[in-house]
Amino acid sequence: MPTFVRAKDTISGAEVTVAAEYAQAQSLDVLDKDAVDEYGRPLPSKHLTGLAGDPIDPAIRGRRRGASSTEEN
Repeated sequence: MPTFVRAKDTISGAEVTVAAEYAQAQSLDVLDKDAVDEYGRPLPSKHLTGLAGDPIDPAIRGRRRGASSTEEN
């Protein structure tokens, strides 16, 4: 039986449960969280959502509210 770890998807930012070998091969960021439930079953993915519960588009995830994309520093 594979060893499961909790990792962060680099594209969507979601927390996913994957086999440890897969996480290492894909260079995923392994999190220090439980990956399985009390019965040894892998936990479901945890997607990033806004306050209303809607999924967050990864392309706009890092933007601040009210910030312009042409704003200069």
